[in-house]
Amino acid sequence: MKRKADREAAAKLLVELATSLGAEASYEDAPLGGGKSIWVRIHAAPAHVTISLDGAASPGFLTPWNIDFADDRQFSPAFGSAVDADVNPYHKRKCMGYAATLTELVAELEQALTCINKGEAFL
Repeated sequence: MKRKADREAAAKLLVELATSLGAEASYEDAPLGGGKSIWVRIHAAPAHVTISLDGAASPGFLTPWNIDFADDRQFSPAFGSAVDADVNPYHKRKCMGYAATLTELVAELEQALTCINKGEAFL
């Protein structure tokens, strides 16, 4: 997404999707992005993710899911399947997804939040 308008439209889409599925979501210019990156922050207690939409040439989107520090739950294998990634095998409080396109990112986000809403995301 080279154009800022495209990044803002994508950020709004992700925020609308997340809030429609019960999560808290917002977006902002990345602090060190020089105006070329937007961060979308999504919180679906106790999980959260910050997705960077940047104007760099690198394609794809990382989705670094984490569990809030104050919560002792862990991600379940079902959550890893929802984001098509492996849950960190050591402490099970992180799960790094990847989407090659915005369409894949939207689908992954919908699957992750649906998994959380169904009560299947945590051990």
